[in-house]
Amino acid sequence: MFHVPGSYSGAKTDAFAWTQTREGLELIVPLAAGAKGSVTYAARSLRVCAADGPDASPVLEGELNEVVVVDDCVWTREDAPRQLCITLRKAVPAVWARLLRADAELTPVLLDGRFGKPLEGAPSAEPAKGPKPKMPQSAVVPHLLSGLKGTTVELTAEQLPPVAVLLIRDCSQLTVRLPPDATVVKVSADSCDGLTLELAGRVTTETLELYKCTSATITAATMLRTVQLDECGTVALTYLSASHFERVVQTNVSALSLHFLDASELELQSGLATLLDLSADPSRPEHTAGLPVAGEQFITRVRPQPAGTGAGGQTAAHGLLTEHVRRLANDFPSTQREAREYAERTRVNLSLLGIGAGGAALEVLTASKELTNEERVRLEKLAADAQAEVAAAAAAAEAAATFAIELATRVGCKKGAGNAAFSSGDWHEAAVRYTEAIALLETAPSAAAPSSATAVAADAAAAETLLALRANRAAAFLKLGRYEQALADSEFALAASPAHAKAAFRKGLALQALERFDEAIFAFAHASALEPSNGQVSAALRMAEMQLRRKRAQDGSS
Repeated sequence: MFHVPGSYSGAKTDAFAWTQTREGLELIVPLAAGAKGSVTYAARSLRVCAADGPDASPVLEGELNEVVVVDDCVWTREDAPRQLCITLRKAVPAVWARLLRADAELTPVLLDGRFGKPLEGAPSAEPAKGPKPKMPQSAVVPHLLSGLKGTTVELTAEQLPPVAVLLIRDCSQLTVRLPPDATVVKVSADSCDGLTLELAGRVTTETLELYKCTSATITAATMLRTVQLDECGTVALTYLSASHFERVVQTNVSALSLHFLDASELELQSGLATLLDLSADPSRPEHTAGLPVAGEQFITRVRPQPAGTGAGGQTAAHGLLTEHVRRLANDFPSTQREAREYAERTRVNLSLLGIGAGGAALEVLTASKELTNEERVRLEKLAADAQAEVAAAAAAAEAAATFAIELATRVGCKKGAGNAAFSSGDWHEAAVRYTEAIALLETAPSAAAPSSATAVAADAAAAETLLALRANRAAAFLKLGRYEQALADSEFALAASPAHAKAAFRKGLALQALERFDEAIFAFAHASALEPSNGQVSAALRMAEMQLRRKRAQDGSS
């Protein structure tokens, strides 16, 4: 894992091991040969599978000890050795006494950041003495229904923990009723068939999640503003009141029907088959700009009223609007319509204010004799920032219209963040940002026909960016002491571009750190041939030659 000075102990089992700093947590899960494994995390939960397939049991699953920052978490799969490497960024810097809420508490030990040994005189990491402390009443705990078939469950307030998340897994032909006097934090169902949910009680987060449910029927007589559907078959969702609804987000749902008992005009039939035709039409909000519908997110909401429309503008407001969800440069989810509307609103507002280069408002304000030089500079900066905001909004709107531009923008944003982190000496942050950019490129489908000139140009640009990212990440891995990973990234870059001098040099540095001096000499010689005047390369080559001679002498004397 990433080497970060000031590490604290965590725990180690046959299935996983974890260590931590005050800012983050590093987790290693060994994989069997050929296994891919999977990792799913949210702000307060973690699920890790080391095996593949629908029947794979997680090696880790539950509520995290504290909240993590999801956008700053990342996981990778490594081959030498075969393992999952997971980095979680803590929302509040602190040393955790356990990974999951259900775990026994440990006594974390400050480790020597370089060699990973306990500091002299430090106590060993052992479970805390005495009985396991009770869960605080304020802590969220899961209420699990698992493996039930052909039955009905009514969850009364007496049956549920004070703050419960309702989890339903691997159930068939199950009916679950939440009566008006019962309260749960959230409802989540996974891998169910013939599931019926009758929700009349309070759902405090107003959120329902369904994952890999082949068929589900939901009746909501309570606030259920957000419904997230992923990899599902047939889903029928009925609201007693349209005021309880805000959005449905779907990914790979075969068939979705949405009904409102008090607003029949808002009914919707959707799903993959419906979206397939609509997504190919550039004039439609479902347009995916060449992306395959499978795997893409779509959001359905009540169609917004045009600006200036009051209660009388019912025709424009009636009906539901389904849009393709795009990601802006900072990974913020948006739609093409919203990005363009924001850009237009910003432009109009600034125009009315007369702010911008040569703007009347700025000219009047800065001409005032009562302003100090400092105040004039501040006003001019505000105007410049406003102009930059307009330009950024316009760029975001344009990026949302074309997948290739959107992907390049997002990758460029993460690469830039990685470069900035590297320049400031934050090697860990740099490696994380480079990894995120690499993942975007490696998982992105082609946005155009393979034979088109556009596709060829886009693929060439993506390949060049991927090469640069792998070479940059090699440099970050070297700084972190992750020499095997630095070697792999350098070799990838050299395979793509044998004349990449920096990749050759970094390959040599990784081999040198691994004490493979003979191979390091060849890598440095390659780099020197590409950049004969580079004194740093020449010095590294001489050092590797000296280290090889010394090693051979030591081997001979022994």
